[in-house]
Amino acid sequence: MFRLLFSVATAIELVRQLRQLGKEVSYFDPNVESEDLIRMGLAQQVSQSRCHTVSQLVSSVDLLIVGHNTDYGRDAAHAAKRFMPVIDLVGLGDSFKYAKNCEGICW
Repeated sequence: MFRLLFSVATAIELVRQLRQLGKEVSYFDPNVESEDLIRMGLAQQVSQSRCHTVSQLVSSVDLLIVGHNTDYGRDAAHAAKRFMPVIDLVGLGDSFKYAKNCEGICW
């Protein structure tokens, strides 16, 4: 199961590709409602897979992909840092560059 923390504009294609590969995708973004995702063309199943808190996201995650450099993005990455892979798409900062479980793209 993949869990995403993302900004909508940059993650829609990633979500589509993961779903095409048969992956279960959930997300956390306090600024995005399920209806927004449906209007953007994502399936009802994805639109209803929202986690309501960072701790809910991290507690049930196998892999965390961070696509939005915010306080909640950094909080999720810090919480995940010790026990699961983190893919950082936005350059969360130096403390993540050297974490053994954190892979950065574009930094």
